[in-house]
Amino acid sequence: MATNRIETIVTRREPGTRRWLTGYLLGVLTAAILAGSLALNDPSLIRLGAVFSCAGMYIAIQDALEGAIPADLVPAESRGTAYGLMGTVNGIGDLTASVLVGTLWTAASPAIAFDCAAAIMVLGALLLIRNWRRTRGWRA
Repeated sequence: MATNRIETIVTRREPGTRRWLTGYLLGVLTAAILAGSLALNDPSLIRLGAVFSCAGMYIAIQDALEGAIPADLVPAESRGTAYGLMGTVNGIGDLTASVLVGTLWTAASPAIAFDCAAAIMVLGALLLIRNWRRTRGWRA
């Protein structure tokens, strides 16, 4: 129920880049908090609550606004192709991330796996910002 409220609030105003990036950075924060908890070997209730709160807000914002990315970055006549390409890249990325994080989890530790996930998410956010600045003159 709270997820639906967040989604409604986020999509009602200015759908697009800044709000999506905010949600994406919440995902980075989620991975970082979880990695810190695992590294400290201290799964306290407060930390777990913070992880699940950040994760819920991240999913609500990211899912609600993911379709705005192709709409913001490509001309109207290419949007169908852009949505298809986004779905393909998401699927390949999900598979690759699952294999990478699972391998790191098994071979090294859960903390290293989540550190790597957070680092890749930061890199993705930086690449997204760079692309927006280049294509639309967007300012962070």
